[in-house]
Amino acid sequence: MRTRNLLSLVALGLGLGACTKGAPTLDLTVTPTTFALGEAAKATIATTNFELKADDHDEGEDAHAHDVDPHEGHFHLYLDSLETEPLYQSYLPSLDVLITAAQAKPGEHVLIARLHTLDHKILEPQVKDTVTITLTDPATTGAGGAGGSGGVGGAGGSTSSTGGLGGAGGAGGAGGSTSSAGGSGGTGGSG
Repeated sequence: MRTRNLLSLVALGLGLGACTKGAPTLDLTVTPTTFALGEAAKATIATTNFELKADDHDEGEDAHAHDVDPHEGHFHLYLDSLETEPLYQSYLPSLDVLITAAQAKPGEHVLIARLHTLDHKILEPQVKDTVTITLTDPATTGAGGAGGSGGVGGAGGSTSSTGGLGGAGGAGGAGGSTSSAGGSGGTGGSG
């Protein structure tokens, strides 16, 4: 009798061990990591031992009255600090992230994803991941202006204030600069 009880306890222990899940993990990726304010980048969330899931409670039912599984829920996405309101809350594994000039200035920032249960509680210990992004000013992003008429100038590849310099006797070509100035004209050449 004593041996059977011991075997039952061992079997119960093995059964419980098989039912428990490991600690949840989270992996955040953002593509591209450099983008202009007001433009979207794709954020993708991958989890292990955690199911991204919509809260499926009935309308009118208290969303927090049902049992909460610590291995299912959604994520919150923050900009630079967990002490701010999240930019997004989602159970979808991929979403477009749009950050406006009202939310951030151009420069380096950190996107932070953190897992939450269906009742919006933070998992303990916290499960989060970060990605460093660079936000650019949309007014200074893009191609430079076109040069004047005349001979064809070389294509600029510079981030300076002028586009490509024109060939001898020609005008500047399309600049590759981040300003609105086109290429500068070349000098009269010997023909």
